[in-house]
Amino acid sequence: MQRAEDAARAALGDVEVTACRVDDELQWPAATVRITNHTATTSSYVVQIVFEDGAGRQVTEGVAAAGSLPPGQDTLEQAQGTADPHGPVSCRIADVVRYAGP
Repeated sequence: MQRAEDAARAALGDVEVTACRVDDELQWPAATVRITNHTATTSSYVVQIVFEDGAGRQVTEGVAAAGSLPPGQDTLEQAQGTADPHGPVSCRIADVVRYAGP
């Protein structure tokens, strides 16, 4: 169990939210996520983002994904929520799954 927890923490360290906003047209929250592969193997990522209103309540969530990211490389990906937060939002990384792949 400890190895799984360590892997989850390490994967979380590969991800950061670089922008969090409400889309002008859709009025849905969106996040830009930088994913950096700090491992020695090509990896794929699935990142769950939670969008919260000004009171800290979850409004919606979204997913950003990157496939076959080479070691040492990074990419910017988007996560899109599907509900109007009726005001500003904050973005929080809820989960990161990283797996080795071709």
